[in-house]
Amino acid sequence: MLPLRSGDRLYLYSDGLTEAASPAGERFGRGRLLTALRAGRDAPLQESLSLLLEAVEQWCGTARLKDDASLLAVEIAPEPSA
Repeated sequence: MLPLRSGDRLYLYSDGLTEAASPAGERFGRGRLLTALRAGRDAPLQESLSLLLEAVEQWCGTARLKDDASLLAVEIAPEPSA
C-alpha cells in the first residue's frame, strides 16, 4: 500500500502513451513520460495533463498513434478545515 497525502497525484496511463513513436520509429517511453510529468508538477492538474499530451503529440510529429492512448489523473485534495 502506498499512502497518498494532500497534493499528491496519481497518473494512470495505457501503453499507447509510452509506445507512441516518433517519425523515426523511436518510442516515447517511460523516461520521457516521467520528464513530461515533472515539467507539469507545479501546474494545475488539468494543465499537467495537457502538457503531457502536448509532449506526446510533439514527439509523434506527423506520425500517428498506432495504439489507443488513455490517461487518468487524480489529485488528493486537502482535508476541509473544521
